[in-house]
Amino acid sequence: MAAILAGCPGQLAPTSQPAQAAAQEPAPAPTSTLPLVTPGAYCSTEGTQGVSSTGVLYTCRTSATDSRLRWRQ
Repeated sequence: MAAILAGCPGQLAPTSQPAQAAAQEPAPAPTSTLPLVTPGAYCSTEGTQGVSSTGVLYTCRTSATDSRLRWRQ
């Protein structure tokens, strides 16, 4: 390293090791009691709420064009 820096005036060699990154702890599991649901899948109880694997909240309901209960946003 010193030989390389000798060819670059004004550059200094590092005097200490870079700080080690702190070990990251895994994120705590969500404390939600909502069931895991598949968006668009059939459901049975109107008004029930669930959450998708990506964390989006869905409600079991019908739509203006479909009378069947499905998980919808």
